[in-house]
Amino acid sequence: MEALYTKLYNKYNKLKKEKESQLDKLNHDQEVKFMNYAAAADEMIQYLKSENDRLHGQVDGLKSELASLRSSNDEQNIHYQKLLKEENQKNKELSEEIARFQKLELNECSQSSMHEEIGIEREISHEDTPGGGMPGKSTMKLMKKRKSAHTTESTAAPYVDVELDRPADQHIYGDKSSVACPSIQQPACCQRKIYGSGGDATDTSSVNCVFQHLVEFVVGMKMSPLAQSNELCIMAHHKSSGYSFSLTWITNSRGEIELLYRVLSLGTFERVAPEWMKETLIFSTSMCSVFFERVSRVIKS
Repeated sequence: MEALYTKLYNKYNKLKKEKESQLDKLNHDQEVKFMNYAAAADEMIQYLKSENDRLHGQVDGLKSELASLRSSNDEQNIHYQKLLKEENQKNKELSEEIARFQKLELNECSQSSMHEEIGIEREISHEDTPGGGMPGKSTMKLMKKRKSAHTTESTAAPYVDVELDRPADQHIYGDKSSVACPSIQQPACCQRKIYGSGGDATDTSSVNCVFQHLVEFVVGMKMSPLAQSNELCIMAHHKSSGYSFSLTWITNSRGEIELLYRVLSLGTFERVAPEWMKETLIFSTSMCSVFFERVSRVIKS
């Protein structure tokens, strides 16, 4: 029995040693793996730290660059505002200078017309027949010149040269060199008066232009030029309702001609007029027919 116990004990010790050696080997392998994992983690931590530092440096650089750009933009903005202020000041000075020149030109034109009128009066007084007799042919001609000059100054309309012994581009009341504003010869259709009804020569509604009369027939409104400084403007008036408006020729930034509509009076259409008739409108010349069609629709309703 003792030999059996010894044999079993030896076998137990052998199995125990084998088991312990297996456990030691397993522990060693696990320890090696853990050390490898720890080393890899340390390397990753170091890499992430360095990458974080690098990104922080980039962020700081971008912040400084952004601050520099903002500062540069602020300086440019201040510079441009200064330039804009200078340009506005220059434009204001130029506008004042232009207004001054226009005023001087107007004064010179008025003085020239006044001198011309004085010269005509003197010439008339010298050529009148003595003793209160009838004036001669030259006197009548000068009186006609004076009347034409007054008409030109008061209406600011283009002058029609009716003298047969003078060129068409010359005023009948003086030489071309002595006149501030050159005359414009009107076509033959605009040199004949057209009367509104019955051909009465005393009718105040007569016009001098066939085209103006035709436009009044088409739109059903009285058309007349409107005095505006340096602007081409007409006024339309509906007699029965009192509705009137003005159309001004303007040029946009692209150099295209447009029409500026301004209402002057709504008359009896005050309550029934649509909103667009009460506002200031700008439209192209291609929309002119549509505009007058809508106006006609309102005044005929």
